[in-house]
Amino acid sequence: MSFGHPPIGDPGGVNPAGVPAPGQAPGSPTPPTGAVPEYGLPPPASAPGTSVRRPRAFWYAIGAVLIAIGVIASVTLFVVALSQLTARAPGDENTFGNNESTTVHIDAGASKTIYVTNRTFSRSMSCTVANASGGVNPDLSPYSGQLTLNNWRALFTVSAQDSGDYRVSCSGPVSDARFGVGEHSSASEIAYPFIGAAAGAPLFIAGFVVLVVTVVRRSRGARL
Repeated sequence: MSFGHPPIGDPGGVNPAGVPAPGQAPGSPTPPTGAVPEYGLPPPASAPGTSVRRPRAFWYAIGAVLIAIGVIASVTLFVVALSQLTARAPGDENTFGNNESTTVHIDAGASKTIYVTNRTFSRSMSCTVANASGGVNPDLSPYSGQLTLNNWRALFTVSAQDSGDYRVSCSGPVSDARFGVGEHSSASEIAYPFIGAAAGAPLFIAGFVVLVVTVVRRSRGARL
């Protein structure tokens, strides 16, 4: 019975360092014991679509709500601002005809506007304002700018120093002209209704963007 070492190159034995195993070319590196060499195998691919998250359907509702709030806000602010502006036009109690007059009360430091119907407007029209109690007459000046409210065109601005009643009379070349005294409004205030309408635009735009982004991302996620 022999107890010698197994022959060199024996598959069942352990080869000394530097001695190639059977079938291994001399000079090639010897793989470590128990290791299984892998040659040319690509890394495992990740599952398609795992990095894309589809937004939930409730984002459609969020976009629609933002659009609705934006539209409602714009319409509401436009109507409110327009109503406040047109309410400054002359009332029936302070209107009068050509070569006639009316009496209005003006607080100290306040202003009123004399209007004429838009179709009978003429640049040659004239008006006078006198203190009914014989006090200081108010300042009367041509209206700065152009303003038309409810078919009434601004003609003159009246500014009173003292509180009291004032008699306003007007005349012009148009015999059927109608005049009226209303609250003072600057020409720039005509833009207030449109500014109010634009106030809801950011919400409308935000809602539209939410809808577009949701549609695009959900369609991409469905294709992956």
